[in-house]
Amino acid sequence: MGGVRPNDRMKPVLDKFKALLGRPCWGVHHGYGRVLGLEFGDPHLEVHEPRASRARSKRVRELSRRRHVFVKGTWSLWTWDCDWFVRDRTQGIGDSGSERRAALAAKYLNGQKLESVSITRARTVFNFDLGGRLETRPRDLKGELWHLHCPDHFYLLFFADGTYQYLHGSESHAHS
Repeated sequence: MGGVRPNDRMKPVLDKFKALLGRPCWGVHHGYGRVLGLEFGDPHLEVHEPRASRARSKRVRELSRRRHVFVKGTWSLWTWDCDWFVRDRTQGIGDSGSERRAALAAKYLNGQKLESVSITRARTVFNFDLGGRLETRPRDLKGELWHLHCPDHFYLLFFADGTYQYLHGSESHAHS
C-alpha cells in the first residue's frame, strides 16, 4: 500500500505530503544547477511586480525592473543542493548530472501521481504511480536538499543533516 512511511522523528515532515498523495505532478522542469521543480494541485498565477534594486550586477538590476509571472501549483516541490536520480521500475531515466539527463527525468515524471514518500536519514524517496521514483541524496552535510512550498505560505525545508524547518515565506530563504 502506498502512502507516507512512518518514522517518529520525520512524522511532521511526512505529514505535509499527505495532501499531495494521489495528485499528479505537472510543470516538472529542470532549473538552474541541480534544481528540479514539481508542481502539484490547482494552477494559479504568481506575479512578481517590478522593484528597485541596489544590486551590483547590472543584469540583476535590469531583471528587478521587470514584471515576472509564473504558473505555480498549490504546492511546489523543489530539489536544491543535492544529487537526485529518477528511475522507472527497471532502469535509470535521468539525474542532476547533466542538462540532457535532467530534461529526460523531468519529462518522464511529468503527469505521474505521487504515491508515497519515505525518508531514511537524509535520503528522500518519492514514488509515483506509473513507476517513477525520484531519490534525493546529500552532496555534503550542510545544504538544503529540497523544500516544499505549502498552500499556507509556509515552506518545509529539509537539510542534508536530516533536520528540517517549517517557516513562513517571509522568514524562509526558500528559492522558489
